[in-house]
Amino acid sequence: MRWKDDNEAVKALIMSSILDELFNWIKSKVTAQAWWDSLKDICKDRLRSLSIDLRQKLQNAHCGDDNNIYAYFVKLANFCEQLAAMGQSMPDQQYADILIASLPPFYNMHICAITTNMDETGRPINPTRIIKFICDDYDKCMIGKEADKKSNDQAFAAQAQKHKNKSDIKCFNCKKKGHVKAKC
Repeated sequence: MRWKDDNEAVKALIMSSILDELFNWIKSKVTAQAWWDSLKDICKDRLRSLSIDLRQKLQNAHCGDDNNIYAYFVKLANFCEQLAAMGQSMPDQQYADILIASLPPFYNMHICAITTNMDETGRPINPTRIIKFICDDYDKCMIGKEADKKSNDQAFAAQAQKHKNKSDIKCFNCKKKGHVKAKC
């Protein structure tokens, strides 16, 4: 009796956890174990397809010049985590190669420095170090862009103030506004 109750409970869990189309394929089986075995067989093929698709997305990923490098690295890390969850872990060297190959040309000098350093030390290229190095450089660029924007805003404000002040200037010679004695 208990075996029958447990079997029905497991069936209920499986039924509530899968898509209707999958349920239609397995419902003819009698036991929960038969349902589970059928699901494994069905999903094995899908798992292979998903893993191929994820690997392809990872291999074809490219970061644009204006993309946020942090968001890009998070996207790649998610692909790797999904592969790992499917039992398809990626070796560090392969992941490092993908990271390097997918960066925009702006980072070519930095990549050259990373690879030269690793070649001279004889250590393999570590994806974590690549990500840290590139993110540090990205932060420096963003700080520089922010400083440039701030200085441009200040220059614009000063220019506007300069033009505003000329119209308020009163000439000591003729007492009219808009010029000074030297230009009277």
